[in-house]
Amino acid sequence: MREIGVWGILLVVGWAGCSDAAVLPEESPGPPQSPRYASGRILVKLTPTAAQQVEAVDLEGNGITAEQLPIEPLRAVSQQYQVVRWKRLIAKRSGEGNDPVGMGRIYLLVCDPRTDVKMAVGAFSRLKELVEYAEPDYMVQTQNPKPLL
Repeated sequence: MREIGVWGILLVVGWAGCSDAAVLPEESPGPPQSPRYASGRILVKLTPTAAQQVEAVDLEGNGITAEQLPIEPLRAVSQQYQVVRWKRLIAKRSGEGNDPVGMGRIYLLVCDPRTDVKMAVGAFSRLKELVEYAEPDYMVQTQNPKPLL
């Protein structure tokens, strides 16, 4: 079985949405399994204002460290949960037009692998004026032996 991140799911869901009928997976017998996520990885979508401030520091789009964050509450939570890097999930292209759903405001936070991801997600989620949502980088398993991406 292969494991893919949340972006693989979005690709599959988007592709399935283009067909006339969606194929639902068969339910497996037994108790439901808890969702798995990548250790040391968190996805955070910033508010438009917060994203502008972070982008002003990350001019080259290579990501920034927690110490470089221009917003104190984000910096404090990042340091508390040992975030070593903030990187835009989708690189900004020159001449980029509107981003109506805000995909360009989603950041991948790379933490120490021993970081309690659920606790970190909760801490970022409480920063309502700066963060639209925070979640672990969930993993899924697929029966397809070929890579989706």
